[in-house]
Formats: sequence, structure tokens, C-alpha cells
Amino acid sequence: MEEEKKISEESVSKEKNITITKDMTIGEALVTKPEIATVLMNAGMFCFSCPASQGETLEEAAMVHGFDVEDLLEAVNNGATL
Repeated sequence: MEEEKKISEESVSKEKNITITKDMTIGEALVTKPEIATVLMNAGMFCFSCPASQGETLEEAAMVHGFDVEDLLEAVNNGATL
């Protein structure tokens, strides 16, 4: 039981270190790091509630919302604000 808990914690830790890329869809990025929803909402990007989020990449969303994609990636990967 203790070993299972340790493995589970390691898995979660590794997932948190995954880098979000501009080619990921918003849906993929949210599954990978659900906490980025707050970053997106604070920037006025409510894409996660839009059906298009399953097919729209972060690069496309940045363009539509007038953000530089590199600034968006910095925000979602490092918890910065836009």
C-alpha cells in the first residue's frame, strides 16, 4: 500500500513537469495541467468552456485573443500572468 502511494505521488509529480507547447490543443493542455484554467481565465480567455477548445491550439487561441504565444506559454508553464 505504501509503495502504491509513493508511485502515485511520483506520477503526479512527473505530470506537473510536463511543458505545455503551442501545438497542444487547449483541451490537451487542460488535461495535462488543469491549474492553467485560472491563468487563462485571468487573461480573459474562457476557451476551456468553448467546444472549439478541443480542436484549437494554444497558438491559435493566443492569436485570436491578441496575445503573443510565447507570453501565453510562459504564463501557463510558470504560473505567470498575462
